[in-house]
Amino acid sequence: MQEIPKGEAALSVPKLIGPEMLVRTFVESLKPATHKAYLYSLEAFRKWAGYWDLPELAKRLCAMTGAEANLALLKYTKSLEGRTPSTVNARTQGIRSLVKLARMLGLISWSLEVQQVKVERYRDTRGPGTTIMRRLLDAVAADTSPAGLRNYALLRLMHDLALRRASVASLDMGHWERDTRCIWVLTKGRNERRRKDLPEETQHALEAWAKARGVVPGPLFVRVRNGRFVTTERLRGDGIYRIVVEIGESIKAPRKIRPHGIRHTAISAATRAARAAHLGLEAVMAFSDHQNVQTLKFYLDEEDGLQRQVAQMVAAQLTPPSQPHIAKGEEP
Repeated sequence: MQEIPKGEAALSVPKLIGPEMLVRTFVESLKPATHKAYLYSLEAFRKWAGYWDLPELAKRLCAMTGAEANLALLKYTKSLEGRTPSTVNARTQGIRSLVKLARMLGLISWSLEVQQVKVERYRDTRGPGTTIMRRLLDAVAADTSPAGLRNYALLRLMHDLALRRASVASLDMGHWERDTRCIWVLTKGRNERRRKDLPEETQHALEAWAKARGVVPGPLFVRVRNGRFVTTERLRGDGIYRIVVEIGESIKAPRKIRPHGIRHTAISAATRAARAAHLGLEAVMAFSDHQNVQTLKFYLDEEDGLQRQVAQMVAAQLTPPSQPHIAKGEEP
């Protein structure tokens, strides 16, 4: 692929831009948190369209008219019928982003007018719950191997700070300030890390893992081979997902345990604690890193059980009155 010019040579970029340069610029502009998802989305569209590679897709795209491109996206969206609206939108975000970049660079003059599929704003905020969470921690605490110490620290960090797995996977040793008992976390939708104070229990879990891992610079959480051999390879999001699922299966949890479910459990617990302490939603938002208070209302509704309460009252209005007992053979 062409090298992107640096310094003064960068001024000549518009004359050099071709399909390979467009793809390279697109890839390099992606944030770490969305890199994998956007590339997966773009590759899925490429395979559906039948192009050899991404540069060929970019070349054909730039040669299309707006009508042709929008028709292609309509057909692709149609091929995704049966999937959830969120999945359909995720599968089209890569091509939408590439087209936006191509238009910004002056390679095309049109834009994609096909609207995203409307997503109903509903969230299942049920996590495994505090009781199951205790069982998960107890099961892992019994394992004093390097893998066990790592997994215990993982669970504590995800629960105690309500962190997403992507945030945990991005942590390096340098982001953890052991002396001041805090950690610098990159949360969803932000470009800079934010300081999070660590509860005493979480700090102790990280200290125990650090003894097994060593204090050399690098990823905070790394892969452990055969449960004992600590590597220098970063434990990524999919690895964290598998670990959590396997621990859930080991305790025979009634429902599949997912990393995001642990976050849900933590936020629900924070909601209850804030109410008991007469704190406002601002306190919970500082804990959960939600940028929209509307999202937190899903947790409040789940905690209050408003739908369940009203449904019970409605159902009670149609409950038939008790009938007098009629013995067999008697006339009513």
